[in-house]
Amino acid sequence: MKRRSHSIRNKFIVMVFAICLSCLLVVSVISYGLSYNLVKAQTNQSASEAVGKNAAQLNNWFMEQAQVVNSIAQDIEINKDFSDQYLTNYLIEKFERQNSKVLDYYIGFADKKRTMVCATGWIPPPDYDATTREWYIEALKHNKLVFITPYLDADSHQMVITLAEPIKDGNNVVGVIAADILLTDVMDLAHDARIKGASYTFLMDNDYNYMIHPQPGFQPTPEKSINAALVMQGRFLPLIEEIKKGQYNIVELRDYDNTKRCFVLSNIKAANWTFGIAIPRSEYIKPLNNLLFGFGAALAISLLMGILIILPVIRSLLKPVLQLNEAVSSFAEKDFTARSLVSSRDEVGELSENFNRMADIIEEYNQNLERTVAQRTSSIRNLLNNAGQGFLSFGHEFYIDEEYSSECNRIFGREIAGQRFTDLIFPDDEEQKRFMENALLSIMQDDDELRREVYFSLLPQELLLNGCNVSLDYKLIVNRQNEEIDRIMIILTDITEQRQLELHMEGERKLLKMVVKVVAYNNDFQEYCSDYRNFCSKTIWELLDSSRPREEIIAEIYRRIHTFKGGFAQLEMINMAEKLHQCESQISASQDEFSKMSGQQLKTFFASLNMLEWMDEDLAMLREILGEQFLEQDNLLVIDEAQLLEINQKVVSTLSPWECKLLLPDLNRLMFKPMRELFKPYPETVARLAERLNKSILPVNIAGGEVPVDTEQYRDFCKTLIHVFRNAVDHGLESAEERIANGKEEYGTISCEILQDESGILIVISDDGRGIDVEHLKERAVQKGICDRETAAGLSAQEALQLVFVENLTVNDEITSISGRGIGLAAVKEELDKLGGSVELFSQAGMGTVFTFHLPCLESNKLHDISVNDMINPLLHTMQEFFSREIGENLLHSSETEKQNRLQLYKTTAISNIKGIIRSSLILSVDEELGKQLVHKMILDEIETGTEGHYVEDVLAECVNIILGNSIKHFPEIQELIMFEAPVTLFSERTAIKYMNADIWTCDMLFTTGKASLSLIVQEKLQW
Repeated sequence: MKRRSHSIRNKFIVMVFAICLSCLLVVSVISYGLSYNLVKAQTNQSASEAVGKNAAQLNNWFMEQAQVVNSIAQDIEINKDFSDQYLTNYLIEKFERQNSKVLDYYIGFADKKRTMVCATGWIPPPDYDATTREWYIEALKHNKLVFITPYLDADSHQMVITLAEPIKDGNNVVGVIAADILLTDVMDLAHDARIKGASYTFLMDNDYNYMIHPQPGFQPTPEKSINAALVMQGRFLPLIEEIKKGQYNIVELRDYDNTKRCFVLSNIKAANWTFGIAIPRSEYIKPLNNLLFGFGAALAISLLMGILIILPVIRSLLKPVLQLNEAVSSFAEKDFTARSLVSSRDEVGELSENFNRMADIIEEYNQNLERTVAQRTSSIRNLLNNAGQGFLSFGHEFYIDEEYSSECNRIFGREIAGQRFTDLIFPDDEEQKRFMENALLSIMQDDDELRREVYFSLLPQELLLNGCNVSLDYKLIVNRQNEEIDRIMIILTDITEQRQLELHMEGERKLLKMVVKVVAYNNDFQEYCSDYRNFCSKTIWELLDSSRPREEIIAEIYRRIHTFKGGFAQLEMINMAEKLHQCESQISASQDEFSKMSGQQLKTFFASLNMLEWMDEDLAMLREILGEQFLEQDNLLVIDEAQLLEINQKVVSTLSPWECKLLLPDLNRLMFKPMRELFKPYPETVARLAERLNKSILPVNIAGGEVPVDTEQYRDFCKTLIHVFRNAVDHGLESAEERIANGKEEYGTISCEILQDESGILIVISDDGRGIDVEHLKERAVQKGICDRETAAGLSAQEALQLVFVENLTVNDEITSISGRGIGLAAVKEELDKLGGSVELFSQAGMGTVFTFHLPCLESNKLHDISVNDMINPLLHTMQEFFSREIGENLLHSSETEKQNRLQLYKTTAISNIKGIIRSSLILSVDEELGKQLVHKMILDEIETGTEGHYVEDVLAECVNIILGNSIKHFPEIQELIMFEAPVTLFSERTAIKYMNADIWTCDMLFTTGKASLSLIVQEKLQW
């Protein structure tokens, strides 16, 4: 039997070894730490003592040289003989007694008229001034013996170190005694003082300039001394800090050759210089490495001895436990005869006896349970097998349970027990499989019922399996013990016959669409039918008999057929349009053959098409519904109200709400009203206003306007015409006395005429009043700041009259309850612009004013200009503007909006269903980095880095709400016909969704922080 890797034996071994190893490690670490500190202290002490010893030797040598110079100065001061002869002889005597390390003794005098005295007899040049030399200045400055930084000796041309001390006669300075020492002699002494190995020595003066160093670039030159603080970008500053503190601790640095060295320092008191030795770190820590190796070897030997001792002991202790485990494992593998053979008199033996008694009881219960389950399973299986549907279930791993209905075998064409459900329905689509598994897991793990419903909506509701249309219904199975969802049941239903019935219904729907279009646009229908018959019976043959080039004839026929196809397609004559489309394709594919045919062959080809018979199928269906009389009339709609209501009822009961919104307006056009209906209130309104203003006026006559139109589309504009009629009464017409005085009829006249032709609708409103004072109008425009006086003067009469439509401009000097605010005609112009119309204004002083409004003929169907791009482009624009303005994410790149066969998703996705006449879904998906950026920008409170995942779904849902809310203004014509559901979110790795019978339009975008995609899933084709 296979032993588990986490057995008690392994755990026991690991535990014992862990304890032993921990004890050994603790002892070893403590011992090593103590030993390490001792060895390190000894190493540091040895190195410091060695450097200190060598520094003391150098100090003694410097003191010897200093004592000689000091004794010379004292002798001269005591003898008080400062003559050149005496001093020269005295220095020569002292020089001859010294060893070769002193290059020269000399004295510089305070009296600049005296010549310097030298032991070597060197005579300085005439311009030589000892009082300006560094050794002279420094000696007087410190008033004691000093050591001077190396310089190039002019006589020997070698680098020397100068010792200098003042000579006094009482309190007066006579001069300075100095001695030169070769720097090479000091270097030899320092080199001899180094420690064995790869170490080197160096010497720095009291200003931290290098006196001695093995690196040529650090050695002093005649031009300058090299300061330790300035080399290697200040790498040796820690050495200077130690010298300043006077502690001289050992410092580890990376040296000039990039080698790690330990620097040991000591002070040369005689000169206040610093002597140091640089020891390679490998040599310095060699004793510590030896110590570490020793402790490692001891630990390894201890572990090996522990293994050899512990393993046999563990094996003996665990033997009965393993035997009991084997018996229990066999019993768990359904070997109900397995029993434990352990008989020891300890806790393990007692556990063995209890197991054997329990196994006997379970075996008896199992036998009874198997009989009961077999009986109930048989009953349930019979019930499911006769239900006519497929039932199966699975858990979190998606493996189908053993129990399922026999209908599943027929649907999938094989046994499915133990198969993964997603492998069965998407055998060759890994992305769709992964998405469905993520959605199913979200359903089983989410407690929010609303969110589960949205996830269910993303799952496929219908699939083509084994040549059959199968619908899928998802049911949750709740574990009653913990109230958690641990399984999902799928109900599979073969709906192939239902889909065939729907195809039949689709044919009925197409027929209804054709009937509505033909009835609503009967004139177009009759014209297309007549033109097509004439083309098939006459025009095509005239073209084939003409002398025009063959290519032009075929192109002309092709264009005519294409025009007929578009016309019949607009009338929803699908069969006719399809035959014309096939004919187009056949002509396009046969271009090369046509060039080789004779004229007779061409006629034979087109005659074989029987084009005149192609309308018969559509006409037969129309004849059956509308009757023979409808088709026999020429440009006359013959259909009674009962038939119209019957067609209207079929459209409402058969077609979807979306199709109703498209077709009902066409039916309603048959019930349009004359436009004059909108002007009915105005004659009475004008009469009441004239009476109120005490003006005499004839009744207003509304002429024309008999042609039916969709009055709803013109209603808002016609309402604003009240301002034109009011102005005519208030501003235009004079009082009766004024009219009589001006030679006019006592009663004024206001008239309105409505004309309509192919170009549109004309509304002419005129009065015979006083007219508009153009100059006064210009003056008022200047006063209101609408234009300056120069611009106003340059306006023509017609241009100036247009100022009456400017808001807040009026020719009245007083504001009344009727007019004077300059708002009315501006409102007229605003509504006129909405319709896309224009206005002409004519006015003559004393004669009256004429308003002529040009209105377009508006179609009743407001949805004809909307497409998928019209929908998604405002959404994209709103999203990009929102991300840039509110989130601070600039768009770097955007792909073209393309139709996809599947939808790729990023880390986090928000989905909002759009219901109503559009019936689509908006999906916004962002990657992880962009999701984090959205969280930080949208949440005002400070959030901890790394916790963005807790907020990103809610933030993305809010972003979708904002985008949809700001985009609806781009669809004013349908905003009352659609609604948005609350967004839900999906959180998963990159996956894909595939929809049947749906168009997926997607735009991928790259922002500053990350990626996003905006998609519109249209589950029903947009037909407008």
